[in-house]
Amino acid sequence: MANRTEQTEKRAKIRLLLGLEKKTQQEMRDALEKAYNLSADSLADNGYLSDQAGYYAALKFESLLRRHYRRVEDVFARRALVVFAEMIGARPAKKAAQREDRVTVRPPAKYANAFDEYVERVALTKAKMIAETTLNDIRDIIREGQQEGVGYAEMARDIREIAPAIASYRAATIAITETHSAAMFAENTMTSALSEEYNVRTVKSWISAEDGRTRLAHSVANGQTVEMEDKYKVGGEMLEFPGDPRGSAANTVRCRCVQRYKIIEDSSPLATTR
Repeated sequence: MANRTEQTEKRAKIRLLLGLEKKTQQEMRDALEKAYNLSADSLADNGYLSDQAGYYAALKFESLLRRHYRRVEDVFARRALVVFAEMIGARPAKKAAQREDRVTVRPPAKYANAFDEYVERVALTKAKMIAETTLNDIRDIIREGQQEGVGYAEMARDIREIAPAIASYRAATIAITETHSAAMFAENTMTSALSEEYNVRTVKSWISAEDGRTRLAHSVANGQTVEMEDKYKVGGEMLEFPGDPRGSAANTVRCRCVQRYKIIEDSSPLATTR
């Protein structure tokens, strides 16, 4: 089967990303708003900022992110398996058709281990970052209030008033960024593991979103093609895939770029039979 065209594949992936973002954005907004309100309660009742909001945000978001990463993985890892099977002229293991003339492609054990490690490492790191950003927002409000001679009760009211808007914006940013990163990691890691398992040479290409909000560095990276195990050079950084969490916020936050994969034909295990 012929590979999907670049534009068709890009649109399909972005539609999937949008759907997954919507599944978690509301629950993230609710969690953030509660964290801000806990801070307001602490100021109003005790006259100081307790650690309760930070602890709540860290624990809640670690749980939310773990669950969401698995939800994203289920979609994008399965899709990567299907696309890889198409590229080598085989079929995914779960396809119903019983055809002995086609190779059955199954997820390698190496992939599952890699994604488990991603969930453990990234969920904890990102949850801590989200909690710290939340506390920093509150500290800024307290600092401004103290400079203006505002009492803690009034500061608490200000926090409660702005909490819905701040929570909504931050939830959208987190949902977009974390959905994208997990999706790109899942498909990149699945494709890499399958390429190794089936002993084929695969290359990957950076495909910029080009939606009117694309970073200049990401537009420049459009079409950059590297070996599966190599990294892209984007905006002065080396990224394994779009949204690579090891990259800076300037290169990853709200990114919607994707990848396209191609097997070098003479390396396919089925090349001689097609």
